Amino acid sequence: MKKAEIIVDKYFLTGAVDKRIFGSFIEHLGRAVYEGIYQEDSPFAELIHNMRRRLAGEGTWVPIIRLRDNNHAAMGKKEFMVLSFHNVLYSEVLETVDEKTAEYMIGKLEETIQNKYHEILYPDLLKNIVDNLRFEYPALIEDIVPEKISYGLLTETAKIVLSKGNSICYLPKMIEVMECALRRNPAADAEELAAQSIQESAGTTISPFSSTEGRLPDNGRRVRKCLQITYASLLQNLQILSGLL
Repeated sequence: MKKAEIIVDKYFLTGAVDKRIFGSFIEHLGRAVYEGIYQEDSPFAELIHNMRRRLAGEGTWVPIIRLRDNNHAAMGKKEFMVLSFHNVLYSEVLETVDEKTAEYMIGKLEETIQNKYHEILYPDLLKNIVDNLRFEYPALIEDIVPEKISYGLLTETAKIVLSKGNSICYLPKMIEVMECALRRNPAADAEELAAQSIQESAGTTISPFSSTEGRLPDNGRRVRKCLQITYASLLQNLQILSGLL
């Protein structure tokens, strides 16, 4: 009886694979990767990359984005939606689909992130932002988050503050206010902490904290299915008309 033997040498490398390709467990199925979610010279990937850089300049961390074709009966033809988990943040039925459609959809995604970040934010995502803040404000973060301010309480408070029209740029000030308030009253809840944060930040000018790409921690293994664009009968049309996706 013949036996087969396979020897695997983990130190024998033939090349590097970009971590973004496998960050969401995406299989190599046609355009799910190539000319789709990520490809080095893909026009669509460039649109997402530029959007991330613009929002990073405002201190906004953008989670993994999934683009899905969905022909569900509840969706109309040429309709697309922006969802956070199962929560529909934006929907629109397009009159036409052409070579500018992908850029338009990404533009609406960017607007939705800016206007409804409080509906997108959740503890793991906020932890990524706080990890980045440790580089900018180590004395503010170390031994405070999550030792004295849990990620759950910080997220709940931040969502309230953001829902009132404030920016995530105020997060460092928010943490400072929360730490002082909890020293005075350890039983303070998110509503009280949010009210104090808004009051003490009023009239304050805060520059956006940076989110430079080289220093951001890898969130590919932690962030799962947070944001997605789903649309009916658009993927094939875009492929045919423009080859963008």
